[in-house]
Amino acid sequence: MDQADIHAMCNAKNALENYPEKDRNPVYKSIISMINAYLDTYCKHRVIVHISDDDSREYTMSPSYCEKCQKTFS
Repeated sequence: MDQADIHAMCNAKNALENYPEKDRNPVYKSIISMINAYLDTYCKHRVIVHISDDDSREYTMSPSYCEKCQKTFS
């Protein structure tokens, strides 16, 4: 399965999240929440972890994220 549904849900979520948060009513927020739940359940997460080093040779880790649905993991 190519997970076209995941791509569609991500597009919908991105579009909905462009609307100002202060103007979102409870139903609007619920739709975003349901999309997040769908992505959590059905996305076959491919987690990307970025580790970088700075000039002092100290390594830092950025939050890891799913390259498919962009969910972040701590």
